[in-house]
Amino acid sequence: MTFIYYLLIYLFFVWVLLPLVVPFLYSKNKLTLPESLPQPIAEIVSQIKFNNLSKEEALKIAYDFVTTNYKGSRIKTVTEFWKALINPLSIKSGFMHCTGQNYILRVILLKSELFDQGEIKTVLRPLNFFIHQNLQVRLDAKWINIDPWAKSIGVPYKGHAPFIG
Repeated sequence: MTFIYYLLIYLFFVWVLLPLVVPFLYSKNKLTLPESLPQPIAEIVSQIKFNNLSKEEALKIAYDFVTTNYKGSRIKTVTEFWKALINPLSIKSGFMHCTGQNYILRVILLKSELFDQGEIKTVLRPLNFFIHQNLQVRLDAKWINIDPWAKSIGVPYKGHAPFIG
C-alpha cells in the first residue's frame, strides 16, 4: 500500500506540479519561435539554411552543435535544477536540462525552414529514473529518436536515454 502512495505522489508531481514551473516540459503544442537568436545559434541556422543541406545533414549539424555546447548530467540535473526554469537561449554553454537542449534543437531545425512543426515531436518519459524528454524527428517517412542530453551518458546519435537515464 505504501508503494501505491509513493507512486501517486510521484505521478502528481510529474503530471501536475512540474508542468506549472518547467518551460517546454510538455511542449506538445506548436512551438512559438523567438524573434531573434543568440549569435552562435543564428550562425548555425544560417549555415543550414543557405548551404542546401538535406534534412539528415541539417539534423546532424544541429545535433552536433547542441551536444558540443551543452552537456547533460545526472547529478547536475538535481544540483542545478534551477536551470530548467529559465529560458534556454540565455545559457551560453555548459550543463543544460534535456528540455532546454531539445528546445534549442527544435528552434534550429524550425528556423532553418527544412522542418515543420509536424515533423518534430517531444516524447516524455515520466517513468525514467528522472522525468526525461527526448525528440522524435521525421526523416524519410520514419520517426527517429534524438536525445542530445543523453550523449553525455554515452547514448549515440539516433538513440535515447535508457530507463535509468
